[in-house]
Amino acid sequence: VGLIVLVVAGLGWYFFSGHSLWLGDVEWHGKFMLSLWVLSWAVPAVAGSVLVLFLLYPLWPQGKPPKPYVLDRKKHARFYQLVEKMTAAIGVPAPQFIEIIPDMNAAAGPVHGMGSLAKGELKLIVGMALVMGTNVQQFMGVLAHEFGHFSQRSSMMAYIWINTVNRWLGECGFGQDVWTRRLDDWRERYDNELVQVCLFVTDWLLKLVRLLFQHLYRLNVRLTHPMSQQMEFDADLYEARVVGSKQF
Repeated sequence: VGLIVLVVAGLGWYFFSGHSLWLGDVEWHGKFMLSLWVLSWAVPAVAGSVLVLFLLYPLWPQGKPPKPYVLDRKKHARFYQLVEKMTAAIGVPAPQFIEIIPDMNAAAGPVHGMGSLAKGELKLIVGMALVMGTNVQQFMGVLAHEFGHFSQRSSMMAYIWINTVNRWLGECGFGQDVWTRRLDDWRERYDNELVQVCLFVTDWLLKLVRLLFQHLYRLNVRLTHPMSQQMEFDADLYEARVVGSKQF
């Protein structure tokens, strides 16, 4: 938000007073000077507008995620009972539902953000590739690890917030390739020199902002890594207790 306000304020200052302050004494006679006059207005306008849009893009609603595939509690009662016994042994709330994904992964998390975590409303996400690649003991050990995070609810709230911020910073710094592809497409499509100059300046500004977010991401990861690592060790302890150190 601070970057957006700074860019908008800078553009406003340039168009209402900065341009006349810097270039007010220049005589814009002749075709070449007239072209420079157009560039002095067009380049900041185009580059600044795209830059503001780029900064707003991470804040823009991304739409509703696809509806998850949830295991029916009646059809898969034995699996639900097994998970509930494990969560009871660990001392954390049982999941309200179990969601299936195709990945080699498993995760336990709040149903609806931090509020659900405070209420103890959890969900379990199970990857089918993980199920296919493990035996029962190994699989339950992984689930015990995931639910072990929630044995320390206050730490888990901080952990989820940290990961949310890191994920957002990473998306700002390393994602959003749609803008890069769009600029490349425009650069190939238009031969006009004015358009090419505007695109060059815009691309340079976008890279500068992306570099800033990359450094913020690395800084945040470095500052929060010890806590995240310790929480993984604590969750490993629950896994070892549930399935034994040999299986772990």
